[in-house]
Amino acid sequence: MQAFLSKRHSYQEFINGLGKFTDAVTMLLKSRHPTHHIWWRDDMAEPTAKWFVDRLNKKVFGRKYASGHKRLAVAIAYERGGLTDRPHFHLAIERPAHLSNHKFHQLIQDVFRRMDWGMGTIHISKYTSAPFLRYICKGDFESFLLGVCAKG
Repeated sequence: MQAFLSKRHSYQEFINGLGKFTDAVTMLLKSRHPTHHIWWRDDMAEPTAKWFVDRLNKKVFGRKYASGHKRLAVAIAYERGGLTDRPHFHLAIERPAHLSNHKFHQLIQDVFRRMDWGMGTIHISKYTSAPFLRYICKGDFESFLLGVCAKG
């Protein structure tokens, strides 16, 4: 039991160490690409998440991101739905101080609309650390895309 508690504590410390997250985002992904007729594979999760985070950083920070001076704090987890097997991302994002909530949410939605694999609408809510982390981790660290998680 102690090992499980310390493991849970370590991923919570890791995620909370990335930044002071303000928003929790859930994005559904298509199972099949409508144009290229390619079925979704789990190995596509990290490149797709990187694309999304890169485009969002460019929209939010512009040249400051391109030159490596600024970036969003992001924690992102990938999973497939239990009943539908639908792939989706869960993100915790820190809103930059220079943007209002409305403007930041609008930028997130704009980038999501441009995603080839994005499906439907996204759900954006206020980030609450403990319940959100428990939900997206489901007791382990493996759902996080560590190559995409970034400290702001």
